[in-house]
Amino acid sequence: MNGVGEREASDSAAESISSELLINVIRTLTTTVSNDQRQLEKQRIEQCYRQSEQNIDKLLKEHRSDALHCLSTFQSVSKELTSSREQIRNIKSSLSLCKTFLQCRRDDLNKFWLENAQQKKVCDILQQIQQIKKIEKTVDVQLANGEYKEMIRVLKDADVLLKGPFDKMEGISQLKFVVSENLQKVFGQIVNDLLQCVFVEPFEAQTLEAVKSGKMVESKIGAALIERYPKKKLVALNDEGALRLRLAELLQSLLVFGQVDKALDEMFDRMPNLFLRLSNGAAEVVKQSAGGERSAGERDASHLAKFVNIAIAQMSFASRNFALLSLELQQLSHQFLPNCQPIMKRFWHIVQVGFEEILAEYLLVWRNKKDGNDGAGGGGVQKKALFSFENASFVSSVNASSRKKQFCVVCTPDIYNVVAIFHKLSALCREVESQLGEDCCYLSVYLQTFVAEAFLEQIRVDLERQTESVLNGADLWSSMSDVPPHTQRILSCCVRVFELCERINGYIVSMEPYALRFASFWLLILEHFIKGFSDKYFQIVMLRQVHADGGWADYPKLSAAWVVDEDISRLLMSLPSWSAVKKSPFSPDQIQTPFAADVVNLANILGESEQEIRERTQRESEILIGNLGTQKQPKSSELITSMDHIKALACLHESLQWFVGKMRALVDGLSSRAKELTKTRIQITTSGNGGTLIDQMLCEAIAERINTLEKLSDNLLLILHLELRFHCFFHLITITQNQSALSLLSQDEIDRDVMEFGRDLSQFHATLHAHLSPTKLKYLFDGLGYLCSSIFIHSCQYLTKLSEMGRKRICRAIFSVQKYLSQLSGRPETELQRAQIFFDFLNKDLDQLFATIVERGAVFSFVEYSILLSLLIRSHSTLNSQPGVLEAATNQLRDILSHQQKGKPNQKPISSMVGTEAANFSLITHVIFDLDGVLIDTERHYTTANERAMEKFGSKFTRELKLMMMGRKKSEAVPLLLKDAGLAGRVTSEQYMEEYDQHLKQIMSTLTEELPGATKLIDHFYAQNIPLAICTGSDSEEFGDKMRKFDKWLQKIPIRVLCGSDPEVRNGKPHPDAYEVTMGRFVSKPVSPKNVLVFEDSINGVESALGAGCSVVMVPQREFLPKDWPEKELRSRANFAALLDSLEHFCPKPFGLPDFRLREGGGCRG
Repeated sequence: MNGVGEREASDSAAESISSELLINVIRTLTTTVSNDQRQLEKQRIEQCYRQSEQNIDKLLKEHRSDALHCLSTFQSVSKELTSSREQIRNIKSSLSLCKTFLQCRRDDLNKFWLENAQQKKVCDILQQIQQIKKIEKTVDVQLANGEYKEMIRVLKDADVLLKGPFDKMEGISQLKFVVSENLQKVFGQIVNDLLQCVFVEPFEAQTLEAVKSGKMVESKIGAALIERYPKKKLVALNDEGALRLRLAELLQSLLVFGQVDKALDEMFDRMPNLFLRLSNGAAEVVKQSAGGERSAGERDASHLAKFVNIAIAQMSFASRNFALLSLELQQLSHQFLPNCQPIMKRFWHIVQVGFEEILAEYLLVWRNKKDGNDGAGGGGVQKKALFSFENASFVSSVNASSRKKQFCVVCTPDIYNVVAIFHKLSALCREVESQLGEDCCYLSVYLQTFVAEAFLEQIRVDLERQTESVLNGADLWSSMSDVPPHTQRILSCCVRVFELCERINGYIVSMEPYALRFASFWLLILEHFIKGFSDKYFQIVMLRQVHADGGWADYPKLSAAWVVDEDISRLLMSLPSWSAVKKSPFSPDQIQTPFAADVVNLANILGESEQEIRERTQRESEILIGNLGTQKQPKSSELITSMDHIKALACLHESLQWFVGKMRALVDGLSSRAKELTKTRIQITTSGNGGTLIDQMLCEAIAERINTLEKLSDNLLLILHLELRFHCFFHLITITQNQSALSLLSQDEIDRDVMEFGRDLSQFHATLHAHLSPTKLKYLFDGLGYLCSSIFIHSCQYLTKLSEMGRKRICRAIFSVQKYLSQLSGRPETELQRAQIFFDFLNKDLDQLFATIVERGAVFSFVEYSILLSLLIRSHSTLNSQPGVLEAATNQLRDILSHQQKGKPNQKPISSMVGTEAANFSLITHVIFDLDGVLIDTERHYTTANERAMEKFGSKFTRELKLMMMGRKKSEAVPLLLKDAGLAGRVTSEQYMEEYDQHLKQIMSTLTEELPGATKLIDHFYAQNIPLAICTGSDSEEFGDKMRKFDKWLQKIPIRVLCGSDPEVRNGKPHPDAYEVTMGRFVSKPVSPKNVLVFEDSINGVESALGAGCSVVMVPQREFLPKDWPEKELRSRANFAALLDSLEHFCPKPFGLPDFRLREGGGCRG
């Protein structure tokens, strides 16, 4: 075998060589260019061919024996193959005989089998027909038991037989009818069960809840529902697992016959009427729970709100079941129902359309019904809405009455019913949109269309009509109303207009998405309101005068002309008196009405002396004297003499002020979202400038109108203030300015003038007392004594001379005026004694007058002394004819007053400065303020919060406890407080601070006010680049609550040490740690603690500052000082600089600080 293999290998090698040689020859012959080369190749090939021939011959000789052996083997194999073929042929012949025999046997067996099968088939058919005959009874039993799977299996088997093997069988049509009828019965029952599961049961369950909550269990409706839904069934309704199993069984049953789509279509076709019927049931429940009677107004809307709540709960409950149905259908849809429509869209579309139809009954709305199907899907075309109040009243009433028969109505239909249910409907719309994944659902479109096209327009029409009715009423300016807790009666028109605004606010609260539109109605009302009040205002303050040409013109009366002048009104409103009335420190109970208390007690109660009243009103009197004291007597026509007009002005002022406060509270009370909506810019038609259009934010427009009303209110009060003073000029100038009066008029005639003055002021007071608050009444009558005294004095400059009799008559008139004013104000009105002294000086000669001035000091100003000298000389029988006497006397007076001014010792600008001269104090380079009781008025708030907290824990917060706590850190003060109050052990510090902080936060957020002089002092120091700091016992949370209104200070006072939470302050006041830490935080450190001026109000705080070595000005709130507080001891302490009643009394100059810039009426006092 190896030899054979080698031969085969050699043969293949030779064949390979031959092939390569042949290829080489062909390549050479085709590529060689020259003949010589081709000849050379030819010779080489021939040589190789001869060599190959020799090799072949050699190989044949070597393998001859092998070739002969192969031939012999081939012959033996050929013989064996021929023998095998013969044997195979014989086997095939035998197999063919066997096959023929088996075929004969099979035919016999097949004949016998066919005969047996036919007999068995006939028996089975007869049995199946018998079962189909019994199927009706079987279906009834299984329907009663709810065995849907077995029932459907039986029906399916029967249906398969009748439509399959028995399809062409004759005589079984009755059986087909029975099966078809039972199939319809089962189909209807399954649809009923589906509706019951996903729709009826949720609706009736929620109605049953309303029955129980309305205590209507004994009613017919309640008894039926309770019988139908026992407690066990109600629990089962909330079992989602059981419901899904039930739905799956029903859907699988429908799927067997391919009836799922048909069943769903029938179910949704039946739902609209079913929805209305079930909703009517809920309405019956609400109606019966209300006693079967429809009330008016708010109760009606509340019944509708209850009904809508029930309806929404019903729909939400049903939507959960439909969602489960949708899940089951989705599982089937992937396999068997690829074209199934979205269940949730179909459900929500039907209930929204039905609910819209119900709402239309309550909102006086209906839709145009068009022929054709609405479409069961959620994408149907929306119908155009019509509103009953847009059509004829007869048509509206007929349609409304015909449609009411279809519904049980729980309240009177009214377009305003939407307010009570808007929030609930909006929540339902959001729920629907969330479930459907839509931006705006069908019900939302309906609701928005109704509100935008009908409700808002109806409100606008009603508001215009009602506002016009209010402002054009016959009793507009006479009818008054009590408005608790406001102490003064308010014009009924104001109250009614505010009620309209308050109603709009209710709409904003209930329908916040439309806050912009509703707030624009505020603008509409305010425009009408301003116009109505302005018209009345001008009727009172305008004076109509006839010209020589027969025409006439309107001029403002004197007080109104002053108020219209912006410079004058701004000046008057910048005076202390105006600030006092706008921010009165007295409560109404503290301000006594005339004749209610004796003079001494009254002065003690108010805590404001006549000197302080004079200081507050002196500048105003000087302005009035400067403008009216040098002119002729005001005309009666220039004054408002009718007390009805005075009453009207007072009522207008109080009503407007009340209205402005209420409106601001309404605007401030808007939610953050509503406020953002009102920041939208809108086109507004201005009342002036020809009604031009301006682009303005709505909130700014509303604030502008409110400010206009507030300015009108302030103007009214200012007019009353000026009018009262102008009346004083009118009456008093008559007595002194008429040159011939004092010589020709009898005493009785002068007394009549004074009595007329008293009668006029008494009428003023009686009218204003009945219609103004005590604070404003006090503002109006404060300072009249000084003004009247100044009128008497300054009006003398126009007298040619004054006799002794005339002087006595004037003095008697002054006394009578003082008596009248004292009766009205309840004070002695000692300022009129200035006028008495002035006219008493007329009894003296020049030398006596000058000696009195030198001895007692100046009582009057240089101008008033000049008037006195001039009248004294003119009235003197000798001096009046001597030239130069008045000039010489005036020069002598000027020298005396100048000498007195220069010769005065250095008076301390601070009344209670200690004995050490101000010049001995160190130069102040830094200033530290305590906060509470110095800059802001919070000590009374701390007291209130502590009183409430102590009351909660059964104890009482006393004055002694208050004094102990003042200035201390809260963490230190509270344990001491609990210990002294006997609460230690029963109440922990944490419990007390939690209760205290709760009350304090409520008070601080609204009631914290700055103390007088604080802003002025901070601004002055800041302008002079003096480093400022605050050192307070508060913690960071308290500090933030208190300073929310005073950000302007924090920008100027960068250093703030809060002892209550500052870790560096180990011990609070009265320890010096607090002020030592504060001084250490100044960027530029003070040279010495004495160069740091501290303003403190409490004894603990003063001790702390003095202990740190600082210079101290104490500004106590005396009501919080103990009766035996160590005033003398503190005054004697080194570095104790001053004791002030207010920061307004502080004068910086003695401390080396820059003085205040002198303004008109400003500067340091003292």
